[in-house]
Amino acid sequence: MFGSQPIYMIKKSQVEYWLNKLREKLSISSIHATYRVLRSCLNYAVKRSLLIKNPCIDVQLPKQKSNTVQSLTKQEQKRLEIEAKQHKAGLPVLIALETGMRIGEIAGLKWQDIDFLEQVIRVKRTLQRVTTEGTSQKTELVELSPKSSNSVRIIPLSQNMGYLLQKVQKEAQSDYVVGKRKALEPRVINYHFKQICQKAQLPPVHFHALRHTFATRCLENGATVATISDLLGHSSIKMTLDTYISSFMTEKRKVIDSFSSL
Repeated sequence: MFGSQPIYMIKKSQVEYWLNKLREKLSISSIHATYRVLRSCLNYAVKRSLLIKNPCIDVQLPKQKSNTVQSLTKQEQKRLEIEAKQHKAGLPVLIALETGMRIGEIAGLKWQDIDFLEQVIRVKRTLQRVTTEGTSQKTELVELSPKSSNSVRIIPLSQNMGYLLQKVQKEAQSDYVVGKRKALEPRVINYHFKQICQKAQLPPVHFHALRHTFATRCLENGATVATISDLLGHSSIKMTLDTYISSFMTEKRKVIDSFSSL
């Protein structure tokens, strides 16, 4: 992305954005290797007095995903839903469980993205806090394009979720679905999520576990891999298979075990 841009103009925020864009086509290990090459080149530039400071310093690298997929049992999901419905900031939790949307996508969801006539949500953006260009500590909340082109997608709404969102919209004072007067940023959503989990007496889980829970429920209800991949906005079916291989194996075993009763 740097093109013909002079190296002294490269900012830390640009490096982070570039590394995140690489996630669309490279594995985490490849991204880390690419980062090391760039960092070495810019370190050399510092030694040659072409740069005052290496913009790669303190860059936040994309993290390697754990092979273990966290998802809630049906009983845990029910308890979480009950508490979320009673919490003032429980709507993002309910949306995640019903749609599988990422936390940034939920934060960036606007009323204009919801078609109540067609009963669908159009995922068009994500909300993320990034480092302000020209500074090393200041941050700002910005709207970005979704993670990949496949992340721009249409998700059907259940009747219950459609009804709930229409009810919320009547009292809305913001363009954003989960913000009262302005957008509710991901870290605030996550803060409230932890509160709700405690009230539901759930073990420590990440907000992303709600996305995995949605995928697991889809699988349990007979959805195909292609359908789940499309709903989640994965870049490929292979990514879906790699992520949920243990869940798919469980469902395969159920099919094989059913032959025993014949």
